[in-house]
Amino acid sequence: MADLGANWIHGTDTNPLIAIAKATNTPLHDWSEKGAAFDENAQLLDEGKRLMADLWALIGRAFQYSRENSATTDQHVSLYDFIFESVKHLYVGEEDAERKRKQVLGFARK
Repeated sequence: MADLGANWIHGTDTNPLIAIAKATNTPLHDWSEKGAAFDENAQLLDEGKRLMADLWALIGRAFQYSRENSATTDQHVSLYDFIFESVKHLYVGEEDAERKRKQVLGFARK
């Protein structure tokens, strides 16, 4: 899967990336708006909202796991490692399950 760039831009009041995004007609939105997600071919994903929600649910589970198991968690295991292992259990039995898992992992890499 090709890297497409950031999922989000932090600090939109002073971040110079905002000017670049606007100059290149890059779609922008804030968290109060409907989100948009794109695949590696820059095509809008109809299921993007669900996939991002699933990623954020995994992040929440990772934080909870970390809080509950911090004393025994290997310090070299990253948040991405947790997501990589956890995403294997998503979309079981669904059409295009592997593609959806790869897309969630792609979101997580950003």
